[in-house]
Amino acid sequence: MHRILIAALAVLIATPSIAADYRPGPYAGATAGVTTGYLTNNTGDLTTNGIPISGIVGYTHAIAGNIVMGIELEAAWNNVKGSQTDRGFTIEATSDWSAAIKGRIGHAFGPALIYVTGGPIWSKNQLEATTGIGTLSDSALKLNILAGIGTDIQITPTVAMRLEAVRQFSPNAQEWTLGTASTKLDAAETTIKLGVVINLQ
Repeated sequence: MHRILIAALAVLIATPSIAADYRPGPYAGATAGVTTGYLTNNTGDLTTNGIPISGIVGYTHAIAGNIVMGIELEAAWNNVKGSQTDRGFTIEATSDWSAAIKGRIGHAFGPALIYVTGGPIWSKNQLEATTGIGTLSDSALKLNILAGIGTDIQITPTVAMRLEAVRQFSPNAQEWTLGTASTKLDAAETTIKLGVVINLQ
């Protein structure tokens, strides 16, 4: 994933058609990316992967020189899943969708805004355990924390390209109930995204 991030950043920096400095203000856009994550307890890890697609809306404001602050709302179709079979049990985890409220603060360098971002994220997740006698499942809306870094590069006065890497994690172990048994799992996901941002003013 680090190679993907470096290659994508190189493409953005090398873009020959940059025509404007970074523009703060209202915006909307879309991103697509790759996600890898895990659920883990003392018996081992379950790896998850997916290709999430997100829609974003937000606002940024220049506050002092080239310092930029803003807020962003993001809704994503996660398409993230993973499964593991051990001793006759198949455990499958899925993440269907998520919604996040992200603060952003960064520094504008000509056409580029380099920023850090973070905030709460709610994800609709499901855990299933299947044996020869049936399937047990639990589905819940989980609240996690999201943090990451990114860059928006202004290509034209109204269009910017985005590259963002974020980490979603649970500060405390998530509790799941499968039938009469409960289990606690630590969870985390890393996502690298590319997208297009449209300035709305």
